[in-house]
Amino acid sequence: MRNQRLLQVARRTLPVLAAICAMPASAQNADTRTSLSALLATRENQWVFNHLCIPAGILGANRYTTGDFVEAYFTITRDRWAAAQTALQQGDEKASMSAVAPILHGMIDAYWPKRLMRDETGAITAFRDCAALGQLPGILREEHGGSSGPTGAVADKLKNEMAQVIRLWKQGRPYEEAEAILRTGPLKVSQSALALPLPIASGSSSLETPAGPSPAALIVTEEDGIFRLAVPASRLVMTLPRGTLARETTSAGGATSNPRYFHFTDSDRGINLSGWFESAESYAGFDKLWGQQIEAWRKGGMPSPLNAVKSRLDGWELVSYDISLPSGSDAHIRAEWVQDGMWIDLHVSVGNSQPIESVRATALEIFKSIRVSEAPQKQ
Repeated sequence: MRNQRLLQVARRTLPVLAAICAMPASAQNADTRTSLSALLATRENQWVFNHLCIPAGILGANRYTTGDFVEAYFTITRDRWAAAQTALQQGDEKASMSAVAPILHGMIDAYWPKRLMRDETGAITAFRDCAALGQLPGILREEHGGSSGPTGAVADKLKNEMAQVIRLWKQGRPYEEAEAILRTGPLKVSQSALALPLPIASGSSSLETPAGPSPAALIVTEEDGIFRLAVPASRLVMTLPRGTLARETTSAGGATSNPRYFHFTDSDRGINLSGWFESAESYAGFDKLWGQQIEAWRKGGMPSPLNAVKSRLDGWELVSYDISLPSGSDAHIRAEWVQDGMWIDLHVSVGNSQPIESVRATALEIFKSIRVSEAPQKQ
C-alpha cells in the first residue's frame, strides 16, 4: 500500500511539468552530447526527457547516437537535481518538488509497457521515435487514458527505485548517488546499443527519397536456407545462413527505426546479429567509430571491452572483444564493410554458459559464414 501511494504521489506531481523549462546545458563542452542537450532542453522539446522518446523530426541530418541521447538525458537530469536541491535549501519545497518531478516521471515512463525496447537482461536496446507514439498528445492520452502502466515485478522494481531517489532528494544527497540508481535501473542501457544511430527525419539523409516505396529501405528475403539482405539503391548484397536464426522485426525507435536496420537472434544459443546498411558518407572510419564506442561505454558506466583485437578479413575491418558480465563473459565481433558508396555495420555477439574459448569460436564461425557481394549489373 505504501509503495502504491508513493507511485500516486509521483504521478500527482506531473501536471507541473507543463510549466517547467529545463536549464540549458553547459556551453563548456561543444561535442554532440552538449549540442543535443541544448537542442532538446527547451520549453518546446524538453518533454522528450520526461517520456523518453526520440524526436527524430527535429534532429535533421545530425548523426546522433543512442549514447548521445542517454548522456543528454543525464545532463538535463543533473541540472534538474541541482535546481531541486537549491530550492530545498531555500525552504521552497514546492519548487523543489517541481524540479525533481520530471526525474520521477522519466523513471515511470522508462518502465511503461512497450515504451522502450529492452533485452533479456532488462537493458535498453532502443528508444522509440516520438512520432510513432503520437508525439506528446498521444503519449498523454496513453498515460491518462486508463492504461495500467507498469505492473507486477516491474512495478515493484520501479517503486523501490523511486523510493530510493525520493529519499536521496529529501536528504539533500549528491546527484551522483541518484544517477547511479538511474544508470543501473530504469536507464540501464545495453552497451552494444550506445553507438547505434538515432532515427533522423525523412529526407535528411542522402539515401532517403521524398515519397513512395523507398529504394533506400533494406529488403530481407529468404531462399534455400539463406537470408539475403540488400538495399535496392545499391548493388551490395549481404547473405547469411538461416540456420536457427530468427529475424526480429519489431521497431521500437532508436536504430530499429532506421529502414536499413537488421536484427537476427537465436535465443537458445545466446546469439545476436545486428547492424545496418548506411551511406558511406556517414562513415568516419573504423578507428573513430571504435573510439566513439569505447567512449560511450565509459560515459555510460559500462564494462570496458577485454582482449580487443583489430584485424581484417576479406573486405571487413573488425575488432573482436569480450565483455565481462556477472553471469560470465560474452564474445563480440564489430565489423565494418565500405564499398560503392555503401557502409555495412555488423555486430555479432554470443553469450551462453560455455567456456569463453568456445563462445569466441561460435562468434567467429557465425561471422565467417556471412558473405558480401555485388549483384550483377542490370541491363
